[in-house]
Parts: sequence; structure tokens; C-alpha cells
Amino acid sequence: MNREAKEDGTVLDIKVGCDISDVKEAEKKVERLVELLKEANTLVDELASKEIDLKINV
Repeated sequence: MNREAKEDGTVLDIKVGCDISDVKEAEKKVERLVELLKEANTLVDELASKEIDLKINV
């Protein structure tokens, strides 16, 4: 990122560069993460409503 500023600190121009393929790949990963989090939330809700008895003999 390049910044050109006046002596008083006022920004005249800001330029940002990025590869759009990186942005698209990140977007796909975020969408997948959202779906996984929704699924995990559903599973947690289902498990929270279950009664589980665990017996261990040593």
C-alpha cells in the first residue's frame, strides 16, 4: 500500500493492490467455514437435548 501525504498529514492518495484470485479463494473458504459452523451449531443443539449415561468399570 502506497500513501502520499502533505506535510500536515492529509492523505492525498491511497493505492492498494491485490490478486483477485486470492480474494475469490478466501471468499470460498469463508463460505465453507460458515457452513461448517452452522452444522456444528446444529450438532451441539442436538447433543444438548440428549441424555447420555456413561459407565466405566476399572
